[in-house]
Amino acid sequence: MGRKNIFVIVLLAFIIIISARDVFACPCTPIKSDANGNFPTQAQEVKKAFDESNAIFSGVVTKIVNARHGNYTNRFVITFRIDKSWKGITKRKIKIFTGLGGGDCGYPFKIGKRYLVYAYDEGDNELGTNICAKTTRLTKTTEDLKILDKLKTSKVESNYLPN
Repeated sequence: MGRKNIFVIVLLAFIIIISARDVFACPCTPIKSDANGNFPTQAQEVKKAFDESNAIFSGVVTKIVNARHGNYTNRFVITFRIDKSWKGITKRKIKIFTGLGGGDCGYPFKIGKRYLVYAYDEGDNELGTNICAKTTRLTKTTEDLKILDKLKTSKVESNYLPN
């Protein structure tokens, strides 16, 4: 390989390195086994998500808006028509936030689709969710719904308003 080829390769490598942007990875915590190598049951996973979530509901996405939110440059504001609430929601309509996807862990919601949403408090009377939460699309009756029905508290109060 001649000197000219080496120079071109080094120059290209330098250009690639200096033009690289910050890369963000979604920091989801993997499900871990206990000391005996046993993984949690579905009921245990749902119970943990129930305890860690500020709100849990099923609903249909009616609107998606890309908007600036807090310290984030852009986030999606997702409006839901609530079918059922297991925790934290007493309204029939709610707005939650999620990232745009990719490295910011945003959940890929679609208008007109029904979801089971596990949401967390983002502060300022707002809820959010992401791909690390147990949020999932409801395409059929799932075991999670039966487990949630057993976990649901008798009286659920909500501070989360639809704005």
